[in-house]
Amino acid sequence: MENRENIIATSLTAVPGLGQNSLKKLLEMTGNIEEILSLRDERIKEITGRNVLGKLLREWKCDEAEIYSKMTQYAQNLRNRGIRFVYCAEEAYPHRLKDITDYPFGLFYIGSLPREDRPTVSIIGARECSEYGRKTAELFGKTLGSKGVQIISGMARGIDGISQSAALNVGGNSYGIVGCGVDICYPKENEKLYNKLKINGGILSEYLPGTEPKANLFPARNRIISALADILLVVEARMKSGTYITVCQALEQGREIYAVPGRITDGLSDGCNRLIRDGAGIATSPEDILETLSYRWGREETQSTSDEECNTEEVGFTQNEPSVDWSDNLGGAILRVLDQTPKSIDELLEGVKHFGFDPSYTDMLCKLTEMTLDGKCAEIGSAYKRNS
Repeated sequence: MENRENIIATSLTAVPGLGQNSLKKLLEMTGNIEEILSLRDERIKEITGRNVLGKLLREWKCDEAEIYSKMTQYAQNLRNRGIRFVYCAEEAYPHRLKDITDYPFGLFYIGSLPREDRPTVSIIGARECSEYGRKTAELFGKTLGSKGVQIISGMARGIDGISQSAALNVGGNSYGIVGCGVDICYPKENEKLYNKLKINGGILSEYLPGTEPKANLFPARNRIISALADILLVVEARMKSGTYITVCQALEQGREIYAVPGRITDGLSDGCNRLIRDGAGIATSPEDILETLSYRWGREETQSTSDEECNTEEVGFTQNEPSVDWSDNLGGAILRVLDQTPKSIDELLEGVKHFGFDPSYTDMLCKLTEMTLDGKCAEIGSAYKRNS
């Protein structure tokens, strides 16, 4: 069972009408979660407008002598359902969240909390994504997840869930920040993802277990998605969308933003192209993200921290580790040129010149045939596209 302070903090979140902002004010004033219970009506009403202890006593039908016993029972009932709680005064509380002004008083979670010693990327985008968006989300989720990068998202359908599933499928870790109780799977179609997150990551929420998903709850949870990450990556988004709420919050939090470019005629890429125009980093491949993370977690951290302390080798980021290079042979160069839009052999011949290759038409055709048989690309008529 958790310690006394955690039990009290967990139980105070259940006080009817008492929000997390009021709890933060009470904790700041007292300096200790236990002291809140000793405050009397006048002082508590001055801060929150209500009598905290009185509310609990009436709700749980007990007197002051029984209150801690009832609190323990409440917290234990949550633990029995696999639900834990961490509040802002505990060491286990995510440090990245304490960097923002509107950090939540606490988080309920199933599974585990994101690790502080791992690079972390939040991937967000359109719910009704295109095939291009789906393939791109899979590529980034799979590649980053396989390199030990934690993937944060909202477990929504579309880009969010696709990137998280891709990371989990290669043995990576991912965390879903939900706009409801952690005991509720929303959307229902992502139940398989929800169950996987419990094992290889976690589901997190500032809302009480049992809270049903409501539209007004999601904008607030987006600040947690952006705050928990080193980088916010937007894969596909329209000009006016919920994704932009998260982007604005990430900017306020000082987080680095990357966007995947798309066709200027594609409405689903309008948001990303606008972000790039306004100064966001361009993510043309997962290596763009890995390079930034490698600098931050490899070179910067190892200057002042030993490998044992920051555990950079375990996550695939060390001071001397080079970024992934796909251009060391003709096949790698072709993969850099290929995407989900079919390209002719002439286009590919021109494209690989940027990587120092100048093969003959016959050599290119032979290499493409080999790569098609290996499943690395697919032939579409007389053109070729890259497989995921």
